[in-house]
Amino acid sequence: MNRSNVRFKIDCGADVTVVSEKTYRNLHDRPKLKPANVKLQTLGGPLTCKGQYIARVQRNQQTVFIRMYVVSGDFENLISRGDAVKLRLIARLDSVKSNKIYDLDVFGELGELRSRSVRIKVKQDAEPYCCTTARRVPFPLLEKVSEELDRMERLGVIVKETEPTDWCSPMVVVPKSQGKLRICVDLKRLNTAIQRERYMLPTIDDILHTLADAQVFTKLDASSGY
Repeated sequence: MNRSNVRFKIDCGADVTVVSEKTYRNLHDRPKLKPANVKLQTLGGPLTCKGQYIARVQRNQQTVFIRMYVVSGDFENLISRGDAVKLRLIARLDSVKSNKIYDLDVFGELGELRSRSVRIKVKQDAEPYCCTTARRVPFPLLEKVSEELDRMERLGVIVKETEPTDWCSPMVVVPKSQGKLRICVDLKRLNTAIQRERYMLPTIDDILHTLADAQVFTKLDASSGY
């Protein structure tokens, strides 16, 4: 960076790239700082920004120009996810390679977690609950609700039941921000009758050491999770 070897830490959660004031002063070709009207916040608290400049950064045979924010104190230099992509330090992949034959699209309409079936145990003294009156759906939403129920039935998410059942909970319709609907169920009465599982979820400190040698990270987001 500007004819100086600088060590950075890649921070995929950072929106901007920051260098410490100490690093800035040790640059051979130190550019003049310009005012930076930004508020930099970290988990440890706010940072004091001394200014900004455009740096000429070279990695291997590639050269890019990156906006650097200088913070006071002897902090570790952090390179943002966007700038790390520019320098080809990391890459974002929207498809996965399978058997080196074809690409699998990761943006399907609905997938299925193929694992052992979850068994929900009910307390021995539980009394079945069945709502006798369905909750009314606002008239403007009736057509959309019918279409969504048909879609879910077509995909195998729900199954139509025409016979009386011991357990029956009311349906809840929740509008989404993009105009679609989410079909939910009010399971308050059923939840009181369920035997709770005793499973301690691991914390980040429990699993962080297992990622020491990892090079590829995947984020999974359920489009319709139940």
